Amino acid sequence: MRSQTEGLRDPSVPWTPWNALALWVAAFFGSAVWVTILLAFDSTNDQLPRSVPWLFAGQLMLWLAYGIGPLILARQHGRSYVQAFALEYSSRAVALWAFVGVVVQLVVIPLIYIPLSSLIDAEEVGDAAEELIETAATPVDIGLLFLMIVIIAPIVEELFFRGTVLPAIMDRLGVWPAIVISSVWFAVSHLQAIQFPGLLVVGLVLAYCRIRTRSLVPAIALHMAFNGVTFGVLVSQLELAQGAGVV
Repeated sequence: MRSQTEGLRDPSVPWTPWNALALWVAAFFGSAVWVTILLAFDSTNDQLPRSVPWLFAGQLMLWLAYGIGPLILARQHGRSYVQAFALEYSSRAVALWAFVGVVVQLVVIPLIYIPLSSLIDAEEVGDAAEELIETAATPVDIGLLFLMIVIIAPIVEELFFRGTVLPAIMDRLGVWPAIVISSVWFAVSHLQAIQFPGLLVVGLVLAYCRIRTRSLVPAIALHMAFNGVTFGVLVSQLELAQGAGVV
């Protein structure tokens, strides 16, 4: 572990944006097939039951593609994971960018939606996250949601978007086109129109973090902190509601 981020390696990657696109298409196609298989276990419904274990199961294929796909690409081109995804890091950088993640969630995102308030209902911005947390009925559900939202999603999404997509585009088009294109790609992939502006800004910050630190680890820490704030706020609201007999 090095003490200065300036000394971290930032090697070019041997895969292309087309490799990343193929992996992304495979991820969504594989996920759709997987969900269809899961639905076959309950032929009376046209969507997965609204329970945390089922939601967890429904995301497995997408996570595997985002998480394992980049590792396979690296191995196919003879790169170690540390080298391919710049996994060397500075503890100071990790702490700093995790703090940035908290600030982005608590300050930047609300500011983004102020000028959009006439077009977007502010309460709808957090609807997706609130609906997700409301599926939790037991402490085990809360633990699974924490694993999904704060641990797994940040790791696999960073491996794909900032570890695979960003450097592949940067090698061909340069830094700023790569930041913008990968961030738009990241935001679109969440399939949430109302949340798109916020997701785009988060993607831009994550991409800049990856390039500025020359490491993927601070970006993962930033993503975890960002999601962690949302998770903490929603869980606290859920517990208060339950205590008041609302839920």
